Amino acid sequence: RSAMVAVMHDISSRHLPSFLGHLELYSVNATPLEDCPYGLVPLRLALWVLCRFVSVPAGSGRQQPDVPEGCHGFHASLVDALAPPATLPTLLNSRWMRPFCGIAELTRPLVHASPLVEQIDPDGVGRLHYDCNHLPEGWSPSGVDWSSFRRTFTGDDGTFLATNWISKTLRFAFSPATHMAEKANECLLGVMAIVLEKLYIAQTARTEEYSKLAYSFVNSVQLLESQLQEGGSWHGGWSGAVPADGFAVLFVTKWPIVPLLCVMARVAQADTPSGRHGYQYKPFALDFVESEIIQSSTAQMQLTSLRTLPCREHLASIFQRSLGGISETYAALLNGLSATLWECARRDNSSRTSTSVTALTKLTIFTMLWGKRLSKYLPGVLDRASAFGH
Repeated sequence: RSAMVAVMHDISSRHLPSFLGHLELYSVNATPLEDCPYGLVPLRLALWVLCRFVSVPAGSGRQQPDVPEGCHGFHASLVDALAPPATLPTLLNSRWMRPFCGIAELTRPLVHASPLVEQIDPDGVGRLHYDCNHLPEGWSPSGVDWSSFRRTFTGDDGTFLATNWISKTLRFAFSPATHMAEKANECLLGVMAIVLEKLYIAQTARTEEYSKLAYSFVNSVQLLESQLQEGGSWHGGWSGAVPADGFAVLFVTKWPIVPLLCVMARVAQADTPSGRHGYQYKPFALDFVESEIIQSSTAQMQLTSLRTLPCREHLASIFQRSLGGISETYAALLNGLSATLWECARRDNSSRTSTSVTALTKLTIFTMLWGKRLSKYLPGVLDRASAFGH
C-alpha cells in the first residue's frame, strides 16, 4: 500500500501544477473554451485523477496530505463533456478522445485498488447501488438479469471488456422490451451499458437509430448526476456517503461504461486494432470550400424553384456558379450537372416541350466513393443506375 501511495503522490507532484495552470487559463479566458470545448474533457479527467491521487493519506498514521487549493471541491463528470456545443457523436469523433481514453485505461487499475477506491467511495455506496448488487440474483421485474449481464462483459483474465463482449451480451441488451424508465429505476448504469451497446451496433448497421440512442445516453448521464446531487433520497435513502461526482461512480463501478465509450471512439475514428490512426484521422482536407457546401437560408429557400426551371435556364445558372475561384471537386460536380442539363435541353429542343420540363426529368446520380478501398464498388453503382434508365 505504501509503495502505491508513494507512486500516486509522485505522479501528482510532477503533473498537478501544470494541469491546474491549464484549467485556470480556460477559466479566465473564454476563447479557448469556445474554440476547443473537447480539450476540457481529458484535462478535467486528468485533474480529477491527480487530485484524488494527492489526497490519499500517506503513512501508517494516515496523516492528511497537503492538497492544492485547486483540488478542493473539484468535481468532474461526463455531463461536462457532453454540455453544448458538444454532442456524443462529435465527442467520439474528436481526437481528444485519445488522451481521455489513455488516461482512463492507465489509471483504472489504481482507482479500483485500495486505498484509492475507499477514498473515492468510502462507504461502498456507489459500488453497491450502481453495480446493482442490491438487487436479487436472477431476472428482475423489468426483464433483465443485471448481475449476469454485468459479469458477461468481463474477460476471463479479469479485463473490464472481454474481446467477444458483443456476442456474449446481446441477449441481455435486447431482452424483451419494457419501458426504459423502469429499467433505469432498477439499474441506471446497466441501462447506460444497454444504450451504448445499441449505439455500437448502430454505428455500422442501423445508423438511423443513432441520434435517438445518443440522446438517450446523454439523458442517462444527466440522471446520474441529479441522483448524486440528491444523495440517497431518490432510492429510499442510503446509509453512507454518496460519491461526489459522475467520474467517481464510473471509475469505481464494474460496469464498463468508459471502456465502451472508448471502443466506440476507436470505431468512429476507424483506428486499427493495434491503436494506429485509421482513415478517419483528423484533420483531413475538405474536398469543397466552406461556401460551396454551406448555403444561406435565402439560397436554401430558392432550391425548389431552381429544381423546376427548364433545363436551358437551369444550365445558365450552373454556368454562373462556375465563375470565380472554386475547388477542383466542385468544378467536377458542376461539369457533371452541366452535361446532364445540356442533354436534357437538347431533348427538349427536339421535342419542342422545353417549357413543360418537370423536376422529375432532371435526375443525376452522384456518389461519394473515393480511393482504392471504396472505388471498386463504383462500377456496380453505375450498372444499377443504368438498369433504371439513367
